[in-house]
Amino acid sequence: MDGWNLGRVVRRMVGPALLLVLPGVAYAQADHAIIALDQKDCEAAIDALNVGMAAGEVQSMYLVGQMFESGICLKVDLARAAAIYEQAAKLGDTGSARSLALLHARGAGVPQSYAKAAYWSAVTRGQRPAADAAGLESFSTANAIEKAYVEAVHDLAEDTMVYPPQAAMQGVRGRVVMRFDPRSMTTSLVSSVDNQGAATNHLGPGKHLFERALATSYEAAIKALPKPELPVSGDFATDHEVRFSRDRNGSDGPYGYQGLHR
Repeated sequence: MDGWNLGRVVRRMVGPALLLVLPGVAYAQADHAIIALDQKDCEAAIDALNVGMAAGEVQSMYLVGQMFESGICLKVDLARAAAIYEQAAKLGDTGSARSLALLHARGAGVPQSYAKAAYWSAVTRGQRPAADAAGLESFSTANAIEKAYVEAVHDLAEDTMVYPPQAAMQGVRGRVVMRFDPRSMTTSLVSSVDNQGAATNHLGPGKHLFERALATSYEAAIKALPKPELPVSGDFATDHEVRFSRDRNGSDGPYGYQGLHR
């Protein structure tokens, strides 16, 4: 349990303010579970999530999926994670839809399919395409598959990014924009600014360590994902904004880690 990264586990569901429990406020079972996980109390977390799952709470479903995927309190089981994500995604949970899309892109716990990754990515954006064969057919075109591949590279790189301790100690924060070109299979840093909108050149070695770590995560994502057959025409090089923030003390819990997100 010493290797837990709870901030990363809940990166898509909550922000640091979640754990500021106010008197008299009724919280969902997932919220109680996060508090238990922060205290490394697996039994209490699982008890709360069982109640939440039984009540149909999509937040609880999402968190259980994350725990099965990450091996937090539960044995890693990607097939069960995918099934739970799908259950929550069908109830409208966009975080679960995104996680399920990435599992389909990777072929992790489910058969590899960029068409299904594209389908669940559409759900992430609030669309409700038909779930039958006819609905999936529209996501089987070469252009849709390439778009799903590009999104998967961005998302996997973002999810596996390891925040350099020196960047944390220097309080490096703000946003960067990364570009991925699926034809040349290259990435490039488009821009990097701090929270006030200024260029981050003044942040010193911490900034460069962060950017290097981000580039490394993109290289790993490109290697990990199967490259689809690309359409003859079209330009799918895309820019992806990543926001980053970390307390200067480098804390790795949900208070200090706000996560990486578009």
